Amino acid sequence: MRENPSIYHTAVFKAVELSGSIAELAKKLGVSRQVIYVWIRQGFVPLRRAIQIEEVFGIPRVQLIDPVLHTIFSDGTVSEQAMIAYRPYAPT
Repeated sequence: MRENPSIYHTAVFKAVELSGSIAELAKKLGVSRQVIYVWIRQGFVPLRRAIQIEEVFGIPRVQLIDPVLHTIFSDGTVSEQAMIAYRPYAPT
């Protein structure tokens, strides 16, 4: 299976780079390395984790969320209330 080079240009991967490694990011967020790999592969994180990553690394939450939500939050902002309302299944 060929790896998708575009995964290295996502906000999720930027968080990995800022933390130093996948293991360090997982440790800072309190999740397993496997969860980080899933997020890298899919290119976004669950909404509640987007807030956490934004607070820790300064990456805007709108860059971290599922692209489908960009149409829902068309003004470019994602409020915490809206994030609580939308909870698709995804690894924590």
